[in-house]
Amino acid sequence: MTDEINIENVIEGCRHQEQYYQKELYMFCFPGMMKICLRYTKNMDDAAACYNTAMLKVFSKIHQYIGDGPFLGWIRTIVVNTCITELKKKAKFINRPVDDIPETHLPVTDFDDVITAKEILEMVQELPATHSIVFNMHVMEGFNHDEIGMHLGISAGTSKWYLHEARKILKQKIKQFYYNDANPKVI
Repeated sequence: MTDEINIENVIEGCRHQEQYYQKELYMFCFPGMMKICLRYTKNMDDAAACYNTAMLKVFSKIHQYIGDGPFLGWIRTIVVNTCITELKKKAKFINRPVDDIPETHLPVTDFDDVITAKEILEMVQELPATHSIVFNMHVMEGFNHDEIGMHLGISAGTSKWYLHEARKILKQKIKQFYYNDANPKVI
């Protein structure tokens, strides 16, 4: 398979449930969509399970795609929603009666060339599931707190609380990463 596919042929082939085209689409989407799944899950096995579930939905609902937006964007939406649904089954959200939570920003340092994207991903994966879902939905997917609340069945204030706590945990992890006396980072 090449890096490019004829998307119209693949869509039509998938609509006719032709395995060749389903495999083409599956393999074409795999690298990018697995990155999304890995942001939401804690390991490769869980990410692969989410991806497989999402692609089954894509194949079963492909007749619903009517070309009113980018096809890969449509698939991405299914992948994100599948990850959220799967994680929501495992996460136990506790509603927090919080009206106003201060915005917690992750530290910006002169050491940004020391930490890699992989290390940051690992830190996000170490977050509790509830915190990770909200963090990914808000920071990575761009959902606002009302949208997150609607998807997860929690209040916007609870969403803000989980985001605040996730950022606080990540901030601490980043500080530990940079200032670990046993293993100092050299620039």
